[in-house]
Amino acid sequence: MPFQKGHNYGNTFKKGQSGNPKGQPKKVLSRVNEQLKEEGYSAASANNIVEAYSILINLDEGRIKSIISDNSYPMLMRIVAKEMLSKNGAEMIEKILDRAHGKAIQKQAQVNKDGEDVKPTVLVYNGQEIKL
Repeated sequence: MPFQKGHNYGNTFKKGQSGNPKGQPKKVLSRVNEQLKEEGYSAASANNIVEAYSILINLDEGRIKSIISDNSYPMLMRIVAKEMLSKNGAEMIEKILDRAHGKAIQKQAQVNKDGEDVKPTVLVYNGQEIKL
């Protein structure tokens, strides 16, 4: 059936009236975050996490075991402590060090087929030198 002249198709809402009066429901995570904030919890800053990792690395095995079994410690510390004592402990410690202090910089010398150092290529663009 063709469109009828003068009919206002697709414009069924009154001017000034929302098409979704109840709005989009809040996301589940947003609701949980709001509830936890009301209970007094707050987000951990990056500095807090780095500090916690740095402290965990310095603890002896007995203290790490006590953290694992103590429910009053944050879950992050308990999980990391448990992983440190597992068979994958070395990997966890490496990840902690990378996260807390950054990955080690690996420098690579560029040499030609004769073993001589290759000088970096410099490109001049708009009067500024750019090393490639």
